[in-house]
Amino acid sequence: MQTVNLVVLAEDIYKNQISSQKAYLELKKYDQVDGRAAELVHFLYHYIADADIRANDAEYRATQRKWLYDAIISLKPE
Repeated sequence: MQTVNLVVLAEDIYKNQISSQKAYLELKKYDQVDGRAAELVHFLYHYIADADIRANDAEYRATQRKWLYDAIISLKPE
């Protein structure tokens, strides 16, 4: 269940439907996950922090968004 909720959070971040501040607070709930979910949590902290870089660097933005999209798809329950 925790991974499902993490995927929903990641989708909200991907779609810009949650503020950075709220996303940081929500991410703290997932500090005990492992495996691919832990990789996603780690990446999401960086993704949120790098919003200014994505805004100025199209290649970096595309790379980060692709990684996030792929992670969401790989963790989504079927």
